[in-house]
Amino acid sequence: MNRSKGSSSRRTFLRLAALLLPAGALLGSLPGVRAAARPRKLYLAGPDVFRADAVAHGEALKALCARYGFEGLYPLDNALPKQLAEPREQAAWIYRANIGLIERADAVLANLNFFRGAEPDSGT
Repeated sequence: MNRSKGSSSRRTFLRLAALLLPAGALLGSLPGVRAAARPRKLYLAGPDVFRADAVAHGEALKALCARYGFEGLYPLDNALPKQLAEPREQAAWIYRANIGLIERADAVLANLNFFRGAEPDSGT
């Protein structure tokens, strides 16, 4: 059977999300503890932003988050301003935008699969 890399990533995400979900669900069911009024936010880190279908893949990951009661924050949610032509300016803007998303998140869910060799993306 030929399984695509995307399919493997989705299975991994589902396993990790399933591990996170029971903790939140159990807290809300304990006497005297109220469930969170808003979905927990997960910053979705990893080399997925370099895929040819990065935007569509990010939307699929965010849909999986929503399915399990989370709000996914994907690095490509922020559009790079067109007036930033210099690579150094672009990199600085991307860095600040991603830090902003991380600061809004309750947790980071990082894709640490091998990327361009036998290591995860160093930017993750």
